[in-house]
Amino acid sequence: MYKRERGLSLIEAAMVLALATIFISGVLYYYQIAKENENRDEIMSTTMNIVATVNKLYANYGFHKSYTGLSNELIQKAIPSLKLNDNGLIIQPNGITIDVWPWQQNGGYVYVISIDHIPTSQCENYSTMLTSVGGNLIKKAWIGGSHQDWYPFNGNPEEVRKQLFAACHGITQDTTLISVALNT
Repeated sequence: MYKRERGLSLIEAAMVLALATIFISGVLYYYQIAKENENRDEIMSTTMNIVATVNKLYANYGFHKSYTGLSNELIQKAIPSLKLNDNGLIIQPNGITIDVWPWQQNGGYVYVISIDHIPTSQCENYSTMLTSVGGNLIKKAWIGGSHQDWYPFNGNPEEVRKQLFAACHGITQDTTLISVALNT
């Protein structure tokens, strides 16, 4: 008479391990997406705070007055929760940095917000976010990968958003830099 053995056979054990691996992979994938979305939301909030701060500090400057003195240090003084790295850039999650500076363009004045080290996989999301936050204040935008040519865009905010969105597909680097020029 044969004795009935208890437990899993080798094939059954392999199937259980395969299912566990698939489950763990799925959990990690969704965790990564959730973390990227959380980081994007934090960066969007920071960017909105920067735009609001510049609008308050430089109210009605528009295109005709220089944004003299505008810097990351000034923004950090106005928003003390922001931290600057050794290069004076505003630090965000995942090594993303934000830089703010005044700029003169076509005989007028704007200020620029640049977000650097964006994962290229998130490029479209950040393009939409930046143009949404900037709204009608956006005058110009640029996008580029590290060591890659820049794509400049002009037009109304909706045209700029579409152009940035489309340009994300041309970025072949791991990270992207997006800049927008605005005025108050």
